[in-house]
Amino acid sequence: MDDLEFAEAEMAATAEEAGLRLRVALSWLRCADADLDVTAGPVWGGAVDKWHRAADAVADSAEAVAAFEAFPPYTV
Repeated sequence: MDDLEFAEAEMAATAEEAGLRLRVALSWLRCADADLDVTAGPVWGGAVDKWHRAADAVADSAEAVAAFEAFPPYTV
């Protein structure tokens, strides 16, 4: 395996990991939404903080996935 093939394989693995992280972050956000749905009235702290952390994780992960998708496929 030459350097280019190694770099492409490494990038593909990292892109796959970014997709997995996005799916996990979306799941985390759904759980945080459910936690907020069962609270009565306005709340601060725990459930709200959890929701914001989950939303930030989704945004970061979506940005990483978009960055990998922006690379055109390598063709010879």
